[in-house]
Amino acid sequence: MIFPLMNFVKNVGYLLIAVFGVIDVINGAISLGNVQAFLQYSNQFSQPLTQLANMSSTIQQTIASAERIFAVLDAEDMDETVHPA
Repeated sequence: MIFPLMNFVKNVGYLLIAVFGVIDVINGAISLGNVQAFLQYSNQFSQPLTQLANMSSTIQQTIASAERIFAVLDAEDMDETVHPA
């Protein structure tokens, strides 16, 4: 659940940087290269956080799968006797 949220936050941040960066480029405050560099830095900053969120999601899925497997293993054996009709 946290992995999609992290991707959404990362993409919104990327969009905001791009929009405000282009506005500053149009106004002559910064160059386009500065905007591109800042986009790269923000991506490098958010990538480890996204990987941690992905790892957390994988661990949660693994725990849920293990619980289901142990529930099947702990279930009582079925009676396999054949009753004539």
